[in-house]
Amino acid sequence: MAECPNCHCTINAAQASYEPVVTAAEEPESSKPAVAPADAKKAAPPRKRVKRSYTALVVSLVIALIIVLLGLYFYQTTQQQSELRAYENAISSGEPAVLQNFLDIYADAPKMHRDSIQKHLDELKKIDIEWGNALASQSKAELQRYINRHPGNLHVNEAKIIIDSIDWQTAQTDNTANAFQLYLDEHPDGQHIDEARDMFERLEAMRLKPEEQEMLRSLFQDFFGALSQRSEPMLSSTLAPELSSFMSKENASQADALSFMNTLYSADDIVSIAFIIADDWKIEKQQTTIDGQFAFSVSFSIDQRIDRSNQELERFATYRVKARVSPAHRISAFNMQKVL
Repeated sequence: MAECPNCHCTINAAQASYEPVVTAAEEPESSKPAVAPADAKKAAPPRKRVKRSYTALVVSLVIALIIVLLGLYFYQTTQQQSELRAYENAISSGEPAVLQNFLDIYADAPKMHRDSIQKHLDELKKIDIEWGNALASQSKAELQRYINRHPGNLHVNEAKIIIDSIDWQTAQTDNTANAFQLYLDEHPDGQHIDEARDMFERLEAMRLKPEEQEMLRSLFQDFFGALSQRSEPMLSSTLAPELSSFMSKENASQADALSFMNTLYSADDIVSIAFIIADDWKIEKQQTTIDGQFAFSVSFSIDQRIDRSNQELERFATYRVKARVSPAHRISAFNMQKVL
C-alpha cells in the first residue's frame, strides 16, 4: 500500500518499491518488451474461470443424477404400492374378471402375487362349475349344499331365491296349514311371506278343532237320543228352523223331522229303539259367505237296535248318516240310508 489507511502517511518501503512511470512518448520502441510481465499475470484468471466452470458442470450433473435416481425410486415405490393395492382388491373381490384383469395388467408383478391370484382364479372357476350343476339340477338339496360349502359366494342370494320358490310351490301343492307354516318358519323374509301368512290363517281357521268335533258328536247324540226317547222338544232343539233337506225331502222343516220320528214307531210291536253311533266320522269344515263362520258336513255309521215283541221281525239295522250342520250348530240337512 502507498499510504497508511489510518493516518494516510506515505509508506517508504512501498514508495521505494515503485518504479517511475515512463510514458510511451519517452520510452523508445526498442525498449518495450514483447510481453509485459503484467500482461502475463492478467492471462492466468481465464484458466481459473474454466476450472470453476467444470466444477459447476460436475455438480449439476451429480444433482441431476440424484434427482433422476430419486424419481426412479419414487416411481418404483408408487408402482409397487399400486400393484399391492390391486392385488389386495383382486383377492378380496372374489370375482374372476377382476382376478384375470390383474394378471393381464401386472405381468411383472411378484411371482408370489401372480401365483396366488392364479390359484384363487382356478378355485373360483371350480366354484362356478359347481354353481352351474346346482342351478341345472333345480334341487333344493343341491342348492342348499352349494350354500353351505360357499356361504360368501356371489351366487348364494340367487340360490336362496330359487329355494324360496321351490318351497313356495311345495306349500301351494300341499295346500295345508302345516305346509304354509313350514314355509313361514324356513323363510321369515321370503318373497311370498304375505301370501303364505294369509293362506295359513285361512287354512288354520278351516282346520277342525277338538272342541268342534266334540260339539258335533254331542249334537248328534242328542238328535238320536231324542228319536230314542220320542222327545219332540229335544229333537227340535237339535234342528235348524228351516232344513235344506230331510230324508231326501228338499226344503224341509222341523215338522218333517217330527213326522219321521213318529214313523219309526209306527209298528205296534215296537217297544223301544236305541241308536249306537260308530267311530268312523268324516267331518269337513266349510267356510260360509259370512266371515268367521263355518258350516260342517258330517258322515258316519250308526247301528239301530229295535226292541219289539215280534221276534221274527227286523231287530237290527245299520245306516250311513250324511248331514250338514249350520254355523249356529244346528242340523240343517239330514239323510240316513240303510246299509244292506
